Amino acid sequence: MRIRKILFVSTAALAAIAATGANAQSSSITLSCSTGLCVVGVSGTPSTPLKIHWDVDVTGAVPSFPKVCDDKKICSFVCPSPLGYTYPAAVSVTVRDSGNVLLGGASTTTGCGATIE
Repeated sequence: MRIRKILFVSTAALAAIAATGANAQSSSITLSCSTGLCVVGVSGTPSTPLKIHWDVDVTGAVPSFPKVCDDKKICSFVCPSPLGYTYPAAVSVTVRDSGNVLLGGASTTTGCGATIE
């Protein structure tokens, strides 16, 4: 059974390389958030500059972005709310390399409030 898993991973890896071209790099995308602040991590050696697209979906409020988040590894946001109240927020990020090849994405849930924590 273990051999089958190894063969499956190898076949999947070869298919991914064939689909994205011979120069494809192996990368891993991570996303870490606290209330109003998220950081994306990209491991491996992708060609730069990276193209990073953020999507923040807040239930019950419209988030304010103090700066443009796209193409940045850090995204901060606040929501007009009573001090101490936090709206639920779904955050996702998609990362592409300089050749516009999809490296991957990540998503998580966090909060959006009047302050960044």
